[in-house]
Amino acid sequence: MMNAMMKRGVLSVLVALVLSGGAFGQSHSKSVADRPGSRELYLQRQYLLFTRHNTTFMDFAHNHIEQDLTMEFAREASAASGHASAVGVLLTIYDQLSCRADRAMAWPLIKAELASYVTLLDTSAKAVDHSVASYVKTPAVATAAARMKQDIGELKSFLESTEKEQR
Repeated sequence: MMNAMMKRGVLSVLVALVLSGGAFGQSHSKSVADRPGSRELYLQRQYLLFTRHNTTFMDFAHNHIEQDLTMEFAREASAASGHASAVGVLLTIYDQLSCRADRAMAWPLIKAELASYVTLLDTSAKAVDHSVASYVKTPAVATAAARMKQDIGELKSFLESTEKEQR
């Protein structure tokens, strides 16, 4: 029992460090690609960030605060966390390829997936923006949605810059 509590405490500290941009995280996505493995760390941080957004909106919905809108925002956050996770997996696999021919064949496929996720994130950002501007009445929901929209935009920019990299 105590061992499980200690593990949970250590995990909580690690998650907090990643989310805060501390020991494992980055504060700007442009510097992320400069170090090996840092793209995957950035994407892991984004996954955790959007998971936190999802939890925030689920809490709003649970408390009956603009329930339909907050559930929609929770779905957008969940989708964004899934996109970050999927791209992280693709890049991890790509980085493990040692054969240049394999890397040359894999990159166009990864690039196409990145373009697809960029389009999905752009659609999500526009949907969140439209809902905030047209329907949201609660300031806390509007603030959380605006923050999530900004985070979606940052993830989208990161994926666009990764997509343009020449491998």
